[in-house]
Amino acid sequence: MIYFLLNDFKLNVNMKDVKGNSALHWAAYMGSENAVQFLLADKNIIIEDKEETGKTPLLIAVINSDKNENLNIVKSLLLEGADRWSIDREDKTALDYANELKDE
Repeated sequence: MIYFLLNDFKLNVNMKDVKGNSALHWAAYMGSENAVQFLLADKNIIIEDKEETGKTPLLIAVINSDKNENLNIVKSLLLEGADRWSIDREDKTALDYANELKDE
């Protein structure tokens, strides 16, 4: 579906919804490792894009890391250069959320 929307409809890979979430935010939230990998392959993707509360896809993936897929998503985002020290509007980093969730 993502391929169809991006290629046939020529939608911008960084397009956002009304709350500032991009496709990468949603893929990280849903724990869709395949969608994240597909989106990361696009050279125009903005990994550090923030939604309305200041969360990047990495922060969202960490917050939802109760899903096994999200641990792989976190790794993929970090390997692609996601800023592990990026903070949201609560002044929290990915490590802060991981510590709150007691997730290694």
